[in-house]
Amino acid sequence: MSNNYLKSTESVQQEVCPLTSTHYYHWLLNELPRIRGVEYYEKETGTTPKILIPEPIRQYEKESLRLLGINDEQIITWEGGCKQYQAVIIPSIASPEMEKSSIRQAFEYDLSYKIYSPEALRWVRRKVLDNIDLDTDATRLFIARTDTNRRRVINREELLATLKQNGFEVFVPGNHSFETQARKFASAELIVGPHGAGLTNIIFSPDARVIELVGEKNKPTKFLLSSSLGLEYRCIVCENRGKDIYVDIDRVMRMVEEYL
Repeated sequence: MSNNYLKSTESVQQEVCPLTSTHYYHWLLNELPRIRGVEYYEKETGTTPKILIPEPIRQYEKESLRLLGINDEQIITWEGGCKQYQAVIIPSIASPEMEKSSIRQAFEYDLSYKIYSPEALRWVRRKVLDNIDLDTDATRLFIARTDTNRRRVINREELLATLKQNGFEVFVPGNHSFETQARKFASAELIVGPHGAGLTNIIFSPDARVIELVGEKNKPTKFLLSSSLGLEYRCIVCENRGKDIYVDIDRVMRMVEEYL
């Protein structure tokens, strides 16, 4: 390590827990479960570490941490540069025990690293839902991706016209607060939507049935998540149209009718 590097390092007398995966999917499944480890550390040591998040902080990050009991004063930001903290607390990502070694897994293509601990997921769900007012009426949701530029449903209007006749409402997760997303998914009994980060909110759905619309190439991340949560899951492979997909509406409705 060079002397110039050491001279440029700022020393900070603080214990921190860094949460660095800021993509919504990874934030919910990788980072929020770590707060359980922070709670354990605080109980064992009597010390409350700061939560370190890269700038800029997204609104859903602050909202979700607040619902897990982390107030704004406990959050600090990293703007870049080198800092040496008094201690860095890194709770493990809770996941089922794997038979493969980490070395073997690194050289073999599989998605076992995307299998999350059901207990950890239920802990996040319970902590969030215990701190918000929940809807009492069951809903049916179509998750639209109108706020993105890929994996949109090309024939969305035709699909929606049919779904609405069966009691579905359109919901665009990215247009709502974190609390509203959690509330909507918590009351959902049936969820239909294209593959995307918004569907990660099924973590808040205790009893929903999930129909995922996927392109010809996809990763079964929502299947694995649904399996960990004990949710009924089915998917429909759709025709690719550039970055978007074209949906067989008759096939979707047959599957919906089987669930109703």
